[in-house]
Amino acid sequence: MKQLQKNVKAIIAILILLVSFSGCENNDDNLPEIFAGFTHTINASTGTVTFINTSTEVRYYLWTFGDGTTSTEINPIKTYAKGTYTVTLKITNVAGATDTYEDTIVIDGTTTGPACTSETVESMSAASLNVTFKTDQTSKVISDGAGFQWVANPKTDAGINTSCYVGKVTKTGTNPWDNVQFNLDAKLNFNSNTGLKIKVFSAVPGFKLIIKLEDKANAGTNTELEVATTKTNEWEELSFPFASSQTGKYDKIVLIFDLATKNTNTYYFDDLALYGTGGGGTAACTTETVESMSAASLNVTFKSDQTAKIKNDGTTFAYETNPKSDTGINTSCKVGKVTNLGIAPWDNIQIDLDAKLDFTTHSGLKIKVYSAKAGTKVTIKLEEIGNSGNSTEVGVARTKTNEWEELSIPFPSSASGKFNKIVIFFDLENKDSDTYYFDDLTFYGTGSGSGGGTGGGTPATGDIAANGGFETGDFTGWAVYKNGGVIEVDNTQSKTGTYSAKLFASPSGLNPTLKQERKGAGGIKVGDKVKITFDYLGSLTGISGAYSIQSFVEAANGVNQVVNIAVTPTATWQTFTTTYTVAAGDVSGGITLEFVAICGGVQGCSSTLYIDNVSVIINP
Repeated sequence: MKQLQKNVKAIIAILILLVSFSGCENNDDNLPEIFAGFTHTINASTGTVTFINTSTEVRYYLWTFGDGTTSTEINPIKTYAKGTYTVTLKITNVAGATDTYEDTIVIDGTTTGPACTSETVESMSAASLNVTFKTDQTSKVISDGAGFQWVANPKTDAGINTSCYVGKVTKTGTNPWDNVQFNLDAKLNFNSNTGLKIKVFSAVPGFKLIIKLEDKANAGTNTELEVATTKTNEWEELSFPFASSQTGKYDKIVLIFDLATKNTNTYYFDDLALYGTGGGGTAACTTETVESMSAASLNVTFKSDQTAKIKNDGTTFAYETNPKSDTGINTSCKVGKVTNLGIAPWDNIQIDLDAKLDFTTHSGLKIKVYSAKAGTKVTIKLEEIGNSGNSTEVGVARTKTNEWEELSIPFPSSASGKFNKIVIFFDLENKDSDTYYFDDLTFYGTGSGSGGGTGGGTPATGDIAANGGFETGDFTGWAVYKNGGVIEVDNTQSKTGTYSAKLFASPSGLNPTLKQERKGAGGIKVGDKVKITFDYLGSLTGISGAYSIQSFVEAANGVNQVVNIAVTPTATWQTFTTTYTVAAGDVSGGITLEFVAICGGVQGCSSTLYIDNVSVIINP
């Protein structure tokens, strides 16, 4: 009996220990990311430097001034002798996670501090809106879960924004939608103006800004656009085009910084103004004349509101006005809007059909999509109603940001007669609260007439990689999965041109992943030669830092072939090249090239990888 009691006590102790570890792990997962950053001003006559901290989510600061001295102040002031100094700021949050930012300053006795330009114009009127912060507009800013201040420009030494004063917004962490608002004196006019533009600055990489327009008297009358930033600790100007059909509807502007996360980060903005000459007063959209929700003639054009026929699984669906109807690829007046609720990575919408889909007479499904989130993947999963285990799926990466794009999702004829449910995932691999628009879900092609899945579209030739040199200044053409790490376009390192891509992993962000995903889908053939080339440099620290670089030949559902690529960290740019032959099997999903920076979670571990000039050439 005593032995039994001892065993029971031991089991209870182990269970308590496991619960404790589980609780700690969940708490860490819920902590916000931290980002280090600072700017500075220099008094040339005295050598005195005033440092301006722009970091987020910080408990402790450690400044290293490059001359052997340090500080733990938030905004320290330091006087230097003549010379060049590398200044480093290391920040730590309550959980012990860290981030580091560094900059070089030169004290030569002649260089003046960054000059600022005093504004000469300003308007808070709807007709001539131009929020330059020439004067303090705090009294006209409505705070909804976010603090607002009129402050000195944190970075005036860049030509894009040399204004002396700007607006500072600090989210309070109350809700993900913490925001600031402006009430206007009249309704905005997009007949004579193309949209709104705004300059933004933050230490937070890749955050998204939403400009939401509302009717002051009726918040239900609204429209919104979302644009992702590409700069960190730099000013950047973003444009938000609004169709002329939105004229005369809205007299309130709502600014929502980083809607997807509940945080206490800081963001700066300036020069919120109208731009362009508008669309001339006519609604730039086309009314649909056909529509079908039938499996035999599927054509989801949103001629009418199909909300009742769309099921939400961790999402919300709305029948909405097209956010960008002024381009030829999709001028429809109405589209579908899907917002992931962040419940699970597999948040989705579903459409039940009246019969099984036929791919003997069609090559697959195509869909038009629009989002401010760059490089995400759209996955279409086909299921049998009542038997979800009978399914197949194909994912295709988007290459456009804030533009409509048509994606083709190939399905082999062997999938015919099996599936009568369509499930659509937007950004399947990430749990987020982002918004996506879609339209014109329909069949394409004439099919292959029989099974197979070994390719059957137009043969892929030449370089199928998109934006391999990152010279767009963003990740157009790439699928981006940060996984808590850092992935950013970098202008401090490049083999050629201006930009490269930087991946950084640390114990708080384990495996950021960047992909050229499913390129050449439907056009790859068994026996094709695939030549992979890219430039790289990087560094690994600690015992668990590593790289994973692989190329996949994708099947319609799964992977047909894996090619592993090994590179050695180097401080100078190197070029890697390999060629392989596409093996027999289902190759209809195209070619994927994947770069991953890995850190195993051990303190002191880091993995930094820069890549440039990426190409995937078919039959060189």
